Amino acid sequence: MGTTDDVIMVMNNWWTYTLVWVGISVAVVFILILVLVWAKLSSVSRASQQAFKDLNLKIDSMARTHDAFSELNAKIDSLKSTNELRRPSSDNVAI
Repeated sequence: MGTTDDVIMVMNNWWTYTLVWVGISVAVVFILILVLVWAKLSSVSRASQQAFKDLNLKIDSMARTHDAFSELNAKIDSLKSTNELRRPSSDNVAI
């Protein structure tokens, strides 16, 4: 186990001092790169989540439109079956 004096003696050696600072610098740069990559991935994730929300809204809108047309077709079929929906006779059509 080294004492404080041993650490001071090692730090007085310029080569060791330089290596320590290079190591610290490399570690800081590595951490910064990790933070930037994480930030980029999280922004891509947010963008894809928003795209899926937009897609789901469009699908819901299309489903509501389809349901409305299905109801309309059912009403038309019902009117056809009760003969309430008739074509105008040629007598009533103005030329």
